[in-house]
Amino acid sequence: MRDDCEKVAGYSLPETRTWPWLLALGSRNRTRHGGQQVCALCLAEDLTPYLRRHWRFAWHIGCRFHGVQLIDECPACKAPIEPHRLSAEDQHLAQCSRCHDDFRKAVCTSYLPEAFSFQVMADRVLKSDNVTFRQASIAPADWFSMVTFFLSVVRRASRRPASPLGDALLSLGVSVTDSRMPLSGLAFELLPVSERRALLAPVERLVSIGVEETFNALVAFNVKTSALHDPRKSPPVVLLPMLSRLSHHPHGPHRRRAQPDHRPTSERAVRASWARLKRRMKAEPPS
Repeated sequence: MRDDCEKVAGYSLPETRTWPWLLALGSRNRTRHGGQQVCALCLAEDLTPYLRRHWRFAWHIGCRFHGVQLIDECPACKAPIEPHRLSAEDQHLAQCSRCHDDFRKAVCTSYLPEAFSFQVMADRVLKSDNVTFRQASIAPADWFSMVTFFLSVVRRASRRPASPLGDALLSLGVSVTDSRMPLSGLAFELLPVSERRALLAPVERLVSIGVEETFNALVAFNVKTSALHDPRKSPPVVLLPMLSRLSHHPHGPHRRRAQPDHRPTSERAVRASWARLKRRMKAEPPS
């Protein structure tokens, strides 16, 4: 997958780090937290079930042949799909390595049309050498950098729906309350298919209406650049002319507040810790 992933990233990727837009397996020894997703109907049609390369891309949420959402956990025991833990006696990989439930018998659900539209769009960009953006030609890596930025914007707005950023997105038909930031707060490449689907739908909307209309709304609602991205990280080069239209919020020297010894942890932090704990527990086989 290295060639495709480096085309998406635009630079040489290290061996021991999560690659952009590639589902991370979350490996700990032979145990995994996720990262593998399959189409149950594709496996059912195979004479010998096998995994497709494109199922590892994080923007893939549905099967283009059968019109169903991909699954990334066992429908019966909810364990992550771990085909590498099957043995020769199991005969095929379309089954759970823990409870041996057959994935080919799973009840499939339809995918979210907006998220699937983004999947089709991203596949087309990956196969091309150049992408047209604002009457100019850009590299696929620049396009993926732009949609990564929009993905971050949606997640930021989901933290505070009642904000100028949330209002601006709502005026564009993007309801951030329908795409809440995942409770775990994990990177996009670590999220299950259901949460990635919910995030890709509003991103598809922003890409479809175009950056001109998107930034016009941001300017109209007086959204600051600090609300869109972390100032310590450089935004996508292709969006710099648009970002220059937004006002900047002056920041003084950052001072960390002294926390009281017995200050309770926020509800969001507790929910995030609980979501990550459940993810780890799901990956651990019962003793």
